[in-house]
Amino acid sequence: MPSPHHRNRSSRRRNFRPWSERLEARALLAVDLDDQLSEAVLLGPVASSRSVAGTISEAADVDMYAFEVQAGQVVEFDIDTPTNGVPGLGSYIRIFDANGTQLAANNDAQAPDEPQPPSGASHVSTFFDSYVRRTFGTAGVYYIGVSNWENTQYSAAEGEADFVGSQHLTGPYTLTISAVHPNVYIDRGADGLWGWTVGVGVAPLNSGNPEAMAVAQDGTLFVDFGPNGLWTRTGAGFVQINPANPQNMAVAVDGSLYLDYGPFGLWRLTASGLGIINGANPENMVPAADGSLYVDYGTFGLWRLTASGLRIVNGANPENMVPAADGSLFIDYGQFGLWRMTAGGGSISQISVANPEGLTAAPDGTLFVDYGPFGLWTWIAGSITRISSGNPEGFDVGRDGFLYVDFGRFGILRRSPTGSFVLIVTEDPEALAG
Repeated sequence: MPSPHHRNRSSRRRNFRPWSERLEARALLAVDLDDQLSEAVLLGPVASSRSVAGTISEAADVDMYAFEVQAGQVVEFDIDTPTNGVPGLGSYIRIFDANGTQLAANNDAQAPDEPQPPSGASHVSTFFDSYVRRTFGTAGVYYIGVSNWENTQYSAAEGEADFVGSQHLTGPYTLTISAVHPNVYIDRGADGLWGWTVGVGVAPLNSGNPEAMAVAQDGTLFVDFGPNGLWTRTGAGFVQINPANPQNMAVAVDGSLYLDYGPFGLWRLTASGLGIINGANPENMVPAADGSLYVDYGTFGLWRLTASGLRIVNGANPENMVPAADGSLFIDYGQFGLWRMTAGGGSISQISVANPEGLTAAPDGTLFVDYGPFGLWTWIAGSITRISSGNPEGFDVGRDGFLYVDFGRFGILRRSPTGSFVLIVTEDPEALAG
C-alpha cells in the first residue's frame, strides 16, 4: 500500500465505493483499497520530479496513482527497491488512460541514471526494478499501477482479475515520476517555440514568437514573448508571470529570476514577488555559481551583486560574459581579448588576445568560444583548441551537458563528449537555450 511523502495531504483523497459493495465485489481483497482508477492516489500535475513510497504487501496487491500531463509532455516512471533483485519485490508498472486502457508497461528496465549490470549479466536477469518513459500526445489525467511481476493482467477499471504468483511478490518500493524537459529549447521565430529531447526529437511547445529564453537548473523555462509579457513553462503549460516586456533576463542558482526592464532598472522575481534591485539600466547580467550576480553597466563598468549589496569589480566595459561552474567568470573585452576573473570578483587575467563573437560554458569547466570565420574553439585549463571550422550563428550547452550549435542553414548539431557532431534539426533556428 502506498504512503506518499509530501505535504499536500488533501490531494490524496480517495473516492471509495460503499463498503458493502467493495466486500461483495472483492471479498478476498478487501484491504486493497487503491487498486483501481476510482481509488487512485492523486499526485497532481507532473511539473518536475516527485517520489512516493509504497509497499506491495501481498501477492495480489496493486497500488494505483493518478497524475496529470500536458499534450506532448514526456514523463519518466522509475521504480526503485532496496535490493533491486533477490530477495526483494519483482516490480511491474502499467500506464493507463482514463478508461483503464493500458498504454505502456514494463517489468525490468534500466533507468538512465542506474548502473550497468555486472559483466556477463543482462539487466532483465539481474535486476527487478521497472522503468518507463512515455510521451503523452493528449493532455489529461492518466494512471500508473504498481504490482509484482506476475500480477500483470488485472483490471484497472474494476480492480479485479488479480493473479497470485509464486516468487518475488512483495516488498517496499519507491516510485519516482519525473517530467523530462527538452535538452535544448529552439526559437523558430514565426513558427514558434520548440524543444528537442533525446529519444523524442523536435516537438512544438508554443506558437508564440519568443524574444528571449532562460532555463533554470531544474529545467524550468522562462520566455519573454515581447509585448505579450514574461511567461514560464510548468506542468500546467505556459503561465504568464508578468505582463511587462523585459529587455533581458537571467536565472540564478536558487531559481529566482533577474529581469532587466531597461530604463525601469534591474528587478528580481522570487516566490515572494517582484522587487526592484537597482534603478540603473544594465547592458547585460549573468548569475554566478556562488549565488551572486555580475552586472554589466556599460561605461560604468562591471559590478557584482551579493547579499551585501552592489559593488564594482572592474571599470572596463565588457562586450559579453559567461559564468563557469567553479564560480569564475569569462569576459569578452572585444578588441582587448578574452579574460577570466576568479571566483568572487577576484583577480583577472587574459587567456586569449583574439576577439570572440560568442561564449558559453559547460558544467565540466569547458569554455566554448565562437571566433567567427576562424571557427569554434574550446578553452580547457589554459589550453585552447579548435573543434570546428564552421562559423556558428549561436550555441548553448543543454541540460545534458552536450553542446548544441546553430550552424544556420546547415541546421542544429549536437556535440558529444567524444567530440563528434551529429545533425539533430535541419531547420535554421533564430536562437537556442539549454
